[in-house]
Amino acid sequence: MSAEVQAEALIPDLTLSELTTVLETVWAQIRSFHTDLPKVAIVIATGAEGGRLKKLGHWAPGAWVAGEERIGEVLIGSEGLGKGHREVMDTLLHEAAHALADARGIQDTSRGGRYHNGKFQALAQELGCQTVKRKGYGWDTCGLSPLGEARYQVELDALEQVIRAYRYHPALGIAAPSEADQADEEEEGETEEEEEAKPKNKRIKVSCACETPRSFRISPSIFELGAISCECCGEAFAELELAAVTP
Repeated sequence: MSAEVQAEALIPDLTLSELTTVLETVWAQIRSFHTDLPKVAIVIATGAEGGRLKKLGHWAPGAWVAGEERIGEVLIGSEGLGKGHREVMDTLLHEAAHALADARGIQDTSRGGRYHNGKFQALAQELGCQTVKRKGYGWDTCGLSPLGEARYQVELDALEQVIRAYRYHPALGIAAPSEADQADEEEEGETEEEEEAKPKNKRIKVSCACETPRSFRISPSIFELGAISCECCGEAFAELELAAVTP
């Protein structure tokens, strides 16, 4: 056996079991501060669908069956691991806010789970997150607040130690090692072939952010001319994307 082969044999296979264990431990610590936060099944899987990066995480209530018990699922997107331990903690707390809303019977989103309302903001802040309002999305988490920093420093250190790899996706803006020389050539968005293959004059469905949202269909070219606001909720209509889980 050559020295090169021997050296390669010393490199362990990539495993995610340690990371999963730490994520479960972090969730248990979050529950220690919020006793009504449910226990969950935590999975690490891709957040990409159809070749596009759709999410960094999700909350899916009752997704798992354990005996006679239904347990919710928290997904941590494997692509998001490339953004570092603080972003992973942010994702975990974001999904915890959705899980807490579900446990308390609070409607924290609309538009099929896409728009995050003020109730989501309040829950995220309670959990130790800073929040920011994004057009068409509503309130989003954007890192730890001083409360979160004080509570979760040990957990942040633990995550930093076990995040050693991520699933590559060009939308992250991180060049894969084998593609470093081609990074300048990479472009996000659709190729000319994809653009040409899109159906023409297809009308999209848009919705407002009201508790009982209003919706209508409109030509994409007209919709892109500028924002259309709802006089009831004051928010802009956004394209409706129905989803089975809350991102």
